[in-house]
Amino acid sequence: MKAPGRALVAAGLSGCLLLAGCAELTDIDQKALVVGVALDSGSAPDTNVVGIQYLVPGQGQGGQGGAVLGGATSAQPGQGVTVCDQATSVGAALQDLRDETERLIYLGNLGVIAVGQALAQQDVVSALNYFLRDGQVAEATQLVVVQGRACAFLQNRTSATSSNSLALYEYMSAAERATFPASPNVLWRFLSGLLSPAEASYAPLVGTSEQGAPFRVLGTAFFLRGRLVGQAQGYHAAGFDWLLKKSGYPDALVNLPGSSRPVSVHVRSVARRIRVLGPAHVALTMRFNTAVREGGVTLDARDLGPLQASIGNQLQSQIRALLDQLEAQGTDVLGIGDRVLARYPGEAGDWPAVFSHTKIDLRVQVRLYEGGRML
Repeated sequence: MKAPGRALVAAGLSGCLLLAGCAELTDIDQKALVVGVALDSGSAPDTNVVGIQYLVPGQGQGGQGGAVLGGATSAQPGQGVTVCDQATSVGAALQDLRDETERLIYLGNLGVIAVGQALAQQDVVSALNYFLRDGQVAEATQLVVVQGRACAFLQNRTSATSSNSLALYEYMSAAERATFPASPNVLWRFLSGLLSPAEASYAPLVGTSEQGAPFRVLGTAFFLRGRLVGQAQGYHAAGFDWLLKKSGYPDALVNLPGSSRPVSVHVRSVARRIRVLGPAHVALTMRFNTAVREGGVTLDARDLGPLQASIGNQLQSQIRALLDQLEAQGTDVLGIGDRVLARYPGEAGDWPAVFSHTKIDLRVQVRLYEGGRML
């Protein structure tokens, strides 16, 4: 090969090292393997605070790859390190963090994006679009809203874990199918809801634990046109899992004859059916398969009808209150608009306004199976 040809190849390889697509050519000790991102509103107008939590590779404490910010801090291999920066855009903040840590910011392992509550109330779409466009970010990246500041949430280290992001990602990934009280949502699905005619979406609401745990799940946050407009916390929020999730439902607490206190009823499965009756009229039918989780109630297989009716009435009242909240906010996170607009496309002009006045006929049916401790 002639000298000019070799020079061109060398120049091309050098340029490739500057691109995200060539991250595989960078030694792992020079990468920031980002597992969590925090997004907050900045102290100055039109700025954002971006934080990254990354794992430190290396051979031992203080070894190569363990130094952060010019060696001011050392960390053990696998430990999560969190740094934050304020800039006019997410891209600019990540570049500042790259210069500060002297590491390639690698987002291929990103598991969780945490949005601070103040930013969520302003506009999350512009900040999240950066990660939607980034080819490294996986579709399974979980999105959560943090009560308070997201950067402080990631920096809050407990004895239970070296990385809040990893613990949160594992919890939310399992909550998709396990009976954890959370309604998880991944990045692409969250944004697709905001970009649909419904212009609404949801995300789990989390906060800092006071019991030494990495975090605590508070409830569910609801978005309309890119902004946080409402939330539900505590047991009230657990009912949204019955409306939103496909499996892994939380228990229901009901009052039954013969019990001096609320009884925990295990929800095995929920079948939902939405029928369109008109441009602003739908019927929602929910069928619960349940079992009594605890003792205190004697179940007689010959006479389960009254118990099933009692549980059904209580669940219907709870779900009706949740639907009323969604309609008051105009947040159609159930996909009702997709069905209505398929038959009445003329309503697509302002579906949130139509949804806020939509009549929803709710019917809840409960099938109670014998289970639990029989007394």
